[in-house]
Amino acid sequence: MRVITKYLGTGRSVEGDTTLIFAIDDDEELIAKMDKMKGIKSVLECFKLFSKRSLSANAYFWKLCDLIARELDTTKDEIYLRQLSRYGVFVDVKAAKFAYETLKKEYRLIEVLDDWDGWLTVRCYIGSSHYDSKEMSLLINGTVLDAKEIGVETWTEEEIRRMIEVWDPK
Repeated sequence: MRVITKYLGTGRSVEGDTTLIFAIDDDEELIAKMDKMKGIKSVLECFKLFSKRSLSANAYFWKLCDLIARELDTTKDEIYLRQLSRYGVFVDVKAAKFAYETLKKEYRLIEVLDDWDGWLTVRCYIGSSHYDSKEMSLLINGTVLDAKEIGVETWTEEEIRRMIEVWDPK
């Protein structure tokens, strides 16, 4: 069984056993299952729960794209693609020319690097929704630098550092 908990501390039972104290949401079914396990040896596995990346980080990235787009008189989607090509995660693929349309559907952005005799070398950029914390951090930090270059106001370095720490699964 799996349950999301919050660890509160340790204690001692009346018998002198060390106890772990966790808080859970009220869940009568879970409590009933746990009561049935009383006195039975079992394995407890605990790990830190974290999200792949915080929605606030993603929202901030898109906000920056929007502010840059307004300054440059373009769309935030255009800026998003530009930022992917500058700071994004990519893979270079050699493929037959007929695979080009399929690659366009599978990746957020593709660039043809070489075209020869029915074959292509294509740089395929992965959309930011698939980024881990480190990859998203690089994308945001690069976008912040670009925003500052054209006079777009950004959060302070401390605010950005704190935001990144929230979702960095160290």
